[in-house]
Order: sequence, then C-alpha cells, then structure tokens
Amino acid sequence: MKRKLIYIVTGFLMVFILIIIADYLQLFGISQVSEFDIIDLNFKPVDEDTGAPVTDVHIRCFQKSNNNACSEKESPGYGLVTVAVPVTRIINRSMFFEHDSRIEETADPKLHIMFIHNDYNNPVKTLNINEIPSKEGSISKIIMPRAVLR
Repeated sequence: MKRKLIYIVTGFLMVFILIIIADYLQLFGISQVSEFDIIDLNFKPVDEDTGAPVTDVHIRCFQKSNNNACSEKESPGYGLVTVAVPVTRIINRSMFFEHDSRIEETADPKLHIMFIHNDYNNPVKTLNINEIPSKEGSISKIIMPRAVLR
C-alpha cells in the first residue's frame, strides 16, 4: 500500500514537471498581451561652462501629432530631472512564464525632450522609442548652454 502511494505521488510530480517544462518550451502556445507601462528616465542638466548642476529645469516632450508625449516627475535627487514616458508593452506569455516583451511602435519613433530654464537655451534631446527601456535607471547628462542676451 505504501509503495502504491509513492508511485502515485511520483507519477503526479512527473506529470506536473513535464507540464512546466512543456510550457517553458512554449509547446502549448503563447499569447500576446498589451500592457500600459511608465518608464522613468533621469537626466542631469549641467552648465556648459562650469559643469555645475542646474536646478529648476523643467521639461516638455513632443512627438509628431503628440504634444504631450511624457510628463515631469518629482526627481529622486538634487539637480536631477525625472521624465515619465508612457509606453505600451507587447508581452509574449505562456501559462506560467513571461517569455519576452517589446515596446509597441508609435506613429513617430522619435521622442523629443526639451529642457527648459529661463537662464539657459533650451536644448532638445531626441530618443528613439525602442532605446528608452535600456536607459531606465541610468542618468544621462544634458549640457545646458547659457542664453545670450539680445
């Protein structure tokens, strides 16, 4: 009786393990799911001449036919500007696993971020939508040239 119980439990475990392996190998198929996500990008504006951090910098984002492509977020540190970029992720999933994801293409693949400050010219940083996830968590330096009085 004890041996029969061990065989039954072992059989169930083997079937369960085979189902997990088959799902990992995508033998049961995959489904594509679309999810809304926000990616935070950090920028450090610095003065062109001195290299000192520039504070009170605001942003404006735009794309073709999208004048509000992102928003400014409270920054995590002194002299940083955090930009929240909304994206749609296409995720390939099986029953138990998430296999890969990609950013859904937009009408214009270029995202333009303008850095605005009264004492400086407004430099524009252009990013490709597909490279945004790789920049999440890192800090990019933005050179702020002083405005020339006219």
